[in-house]
Amino acid sequence: MFAIVYFLLPFARAQVPAKATTTTIPAINQTKPKAEIPKVLPKKIKPAEKGPVYSDPDKQYQSSEPVYEPPSNDKPTQPEMPLAPTKYFRSWKFAAGLGYTLLSYWQIKDNLSYVYNNAVGACANCTGNVLFSNVPALMFEAQYAPPDAFGFMGGMYYGFPQEIKKISLSGDAGETVAGIDITKPGAKVQTTLLYGNAVYRWARAFIPAGLSYGIFGADGGSASGGIGYQFGFGLQITDEFSVQWAYWQVPLSWSSSLNNFNTAFRNYTLDFKYILF
Repeated sequence: MFAIVYFLLPFARAQVPAKATTTTIPAINQTKPKAEIPKVLPKKIKPAEKGPVYSDPDKQYQSSEPVYEPPSNDKPTQPEMPLAPTKYFRSWKFAAGLGYTLLSYWQIKDNLSYVYNNAVGACANCTGNVLFSNVPALMFEAQYAPPDAFGFMGGMYYGFPQEIKKISLSGDAGETVAGIDITKPGAKVQTTLLYGNAVYRWARAFIPAGLSYGIFGADGGSASGGIGYQFGFGLQITDEFSVQWAYWQVPLSWSSSLNNFNTAFRNYTLDFKYILF
């Protein structure tokens, strides 16, 4: 009996639950205090002394850095007219033009005979002017005039016949005779000039100057020309159209039944030229 009890005693001990032991843990406050966030004030941006000003009212700032703004599609940009002529002038061109005589006259200093009140008179060492009517003229010209460089303009100037409008003479004795005829009454003189000019062109303005040869035809006498000169000032309005003011002076020898004298043909013109090709 004791042997059986002694045998079963270890098993009985294993079935008895051990007495639970409790350990008291001090309470811990789980709520952490909120960290204090420092207040950072935004830095004041000093306006740029120089910078683009925006047209958009929402952009209330300026920037010293260049900012690219694409062009608006509402208003397409128009190309500006170039200040200088294009490559159109970098080759030979041919132009036609219409000129107009602003003032045309002979300046005389010689011994002259004249007709006045149907009587023939004489004037020793006469000085005076023979004034001609204003007429149009035709021009044909070859051009090579690159911008900002020297070039060439040359051609023919054909003036329509000019009628002698007025003659004023004064001699050594102090006599003055006006409205006289030293050629056939109502005589007309036609002028043709062959010319060549060196020209310098800036952006749009140009200055031509050169030599010319005069060919004259006249009523009541004969006139022969010689080598003269001319100069002027022009403005290229478009690539094709230009306006030019010019002064021409060509020597002239006159021969008629009344007089033989040498003089100079002086002509002020306003010319309009258009490039054909």
